[in-house]
Amino acid sequence: MPEGNGLSKLAKAFSDAKSAGESISLDEKRLHDNGLCSVEHFNEMLRAGFRLQEGSLNLDVSNAEIGDGTMSPLRVTHAAFDTSLKFLGLLSSQVELSLTFAIRAGNGDPVVDVQIEATIKKPDWRLPDFFEHMAGWPFSEIDLGNLRFVFSTVEGAYPTAGATVIPVAVGQNLAASIPFPSVFQKLFDALGLTPPSTEILIVGSIVLDRALAKDTPDPTEPDPSVELYPDMELRAYV
Repeated sequence: MPEGNGLSKLAKAFSDAKSAGESISLDEKRLHDNGLCSVEHFNEMLRAGFRLQEGSLNLDVSNAEIGDGTMSPLRVTHAAFDTSLKFLGLLSSQVELSLTFAIRAGNGDPVVDVQIEATIKKPDWRLPDFFEHMAGWPFSEIDLGNLRFVFSTVEGAYPTAGATVIPVAVGQNLAASIPFPSVFQKLFDALGLTPPSTEILIVGSIVLDRALAKDTPDPTEPDPSVELYPDMELRAYV
């Protein structure tokens, strides 16, 4: 294991890429080269979480704000995907990234947990825009807006930029909001409850890599391994 503060070295790698006007890759090798241990199968997790061809995530840090890494966690904000990557068909300018690198507590090698928040900046973008089999009922009944994806190598909580902390599972997660459904008004009235005055937070795990989409043609023959739309396990927080 290389000596030195791994997070500081990683921060310098990001800063050097920004100064040189170059993109930077994030993968197991990047972490190991800077004295950090990745979680097991980190590259595969990245590949599945962001529908990558390979397990390396190329980032544009030209406008990023980069912490110095002297303390855990290291945060990199206002980053973007490299223009070579179109996450869910979106342009690099339509997705803003915030990355968090945190050292796990323990006496062994410095394993770093990674969380990546991808905020969709295109207000009218919805999942069916990319996953075409999600068009129509029942997905048309729930308008998931303010979409964010939070990739995490650890189960727990993700501290967003605001006051809201969202629970996350290992892998890719979806966070969105919906207006309070009017169909529940009578139920709230019967229970003597006041419905929320703001939108409802929807959070849960989502599997993106196995679903058919605009970048994957429909199979010519039945294939039980293929899913028509992402597998999701979403919960509402009122």
